[in-house]
Amino acid sequence: TGTFNVAGTGTAGSPGTAVLTVQGISGGTPLPVTATFAEVTTDVISYYDTVSSVANSSTGTITYTVTSAKTLMLKQIIASSSGGPCRVQIDYGVGPTIIFVGFYASSSPFLSVDFAQPIPIAASTAVNVKIQNNSGSAQDVYGFIGGVEI
Repeated sequence: TGTFNVAGTGTAGSPGTAVLTVQGISGGTPLPVTATFAEVTTDVISYYDTVSSVANSSTGTITYTVTSAKTLMLKQIIASSSGGPCRVQIDYGVGPTIIFVGFYASSSPFLSVDFAQPIPIAASTAVNVKIQNNSGSAQDVYGFIGGVEI
């Protein structure tokens, strides 16, 4: 309870450091707290893999397993194939938890998904890009998983 004053410096959407100062009043005594936030530039994950000769109506799965004792902040997925059309499912964990399903056609055999907010995925959890071949003949599929581990 009490009054809180918030002041910050920095430019929204720009890399760098921003300082946020919060001052609370507790029993009439100010309690200043300063926190510094910086762009994360280490532990960037850019995982790519290929599954060759995926038969018609079969699924090629590209899997990245989150590093032990880390959390993956999943930011982007890219799926493609040597032909198309395909169905793409992004999921994680044992359930699995499905976070996206999409499709692309032969005329544009490519799908890029940028998440509005990074999706936190726990340590040692498998993240999958499942690409189902619906082309009528075998094709290669390609997947990219991007994010930051913290």
